[in-house]
Amino acid sequence: MSRTAVIEVEVTLNEQQLPIRMQWSATDSSMNGPRQCAVANVTLWDAECKSLSAIGLWTLDCRLEDMYSFIGESLGQLAQVCQNATHDEELTQMIYACASRASSHAVQKLSADSDSTRKSTTKLNAADAVPIKALVD
Repeated sequence: MSRTAVIEVEVTLNEQQLPIRMQWSATDSSMNGPRQCAVANVTLWDAECKSLSAIGLWTLDCRLEDMYSFIGESLGQLAQVCQNATHDEELTQMIYACASRASSHAVQKLSADSDSTRKSTTKLNAADAVPIKALVD
């Protein structure tokens, strides 16, 4: 018997079409109601076109420290997907090594930045955000 599961990401946009609030929910989740998130990266393999469709979003109040953590953990999760799907140990280890190097870089960068003018609580630069309409057109 088949069934349908739903994963939703709701994005609230400002006047410039930039994300100011995001929340997600899933029908198979044990959480009560939607959860807030500051960063989302949705990647899908289009089997018909044989290409990647992706959208990366972050809220305007996302902290630099959180983005670095998100990137490092995302790479680690990609390595796990690689291992589970392909059983290619060499490629999996390459991706894990990339995740480790990225995490080390983030720690060093945040440490150096906190010693100078930037703090780990610094928000990402809003000027670098891409309006959501431009991403989905």
